[in-house]
Amino acid sequence: MPESWGDWKRRAINWETLTATSLVHTGADVVVLRHPESLARVKAMITELMKGH
Repeated sequence: MPESWGDWKRRAINWETLTATSLVHTGADVVVLRHPESLARVKAMITELMKGH
């Protein structure tokens, strides 16, 4: 991959987070995450969504 695309590890975490977030927003009951940072980000997003419920 071209270096101009940036750090592939960072992109991979962002990709996993974005994919999981999109799935949750569309009604997924289960998402599988592999990277701890992705998990932390998605958990924070779900917590924010559930405020007030």
